[in-house]
Amino acid sequence: MRYLTIEDILIIAEAQVGNYQFLHKEQLDYLVDVVSAKSGDVELHPTLFQKAAIYAHHI
Repeated sequence: MRYLTIEDILIIAEAQVGNYQFLHKEQLDYLVDVVSAKSGDVELHPTLFQKAAIYAHHI
């Protein structure tokens, strides 16, 4: 599975709302990490729908 990068997220966000500035870039770092998070070998968000929901909520 290919996960979105910070650059991908910025492109999507700009396409949705236009040109703007992020106040807290560390939130994007968190988003990138949380979608691919694992506990040992078990993914915390194993389905595509769960991953998409996290992206949609935060973007």
